[in-house]
Amino acid sequence: MSDRIRQLEDALAILQSTVSKEPHPLLDCELFKIKLSMELHSAVEGDEHESPDHQERTEESQYIDVFGTLAIRDDGAATFYGRSAGSESLIVVPSSHSHYA
Repeated sequence: MSDRIRQLEDALAILQSTVSKEPHPLLDCELFKIKLSMELHSAVEGDEHESPDHQERTEESQYIDVFGTLAIRDDGAATFYGRSAGSESLIVVPSSHSHYA
């Protein structure tokens, strides 16, 4: 859930930057303090039940999401999506012709 919230915040910041130099009111620093304290409390409660493998995968995905996503097409054109496109955008969806075992 926190990943999705971060994606929405990033998208809102990108959109806001196209219409104004002022930050969007929902991206106010005071609101981030509330969010941060909520994330800290949920992280403390959730860490007790996670396996070491899950924690390691979570850490890796956080590092990937920090840098954003760069898409390169077959013709060589590149588009940088920034932090608004997390690592989930790299997941390849199987075609409808695929057969599952």
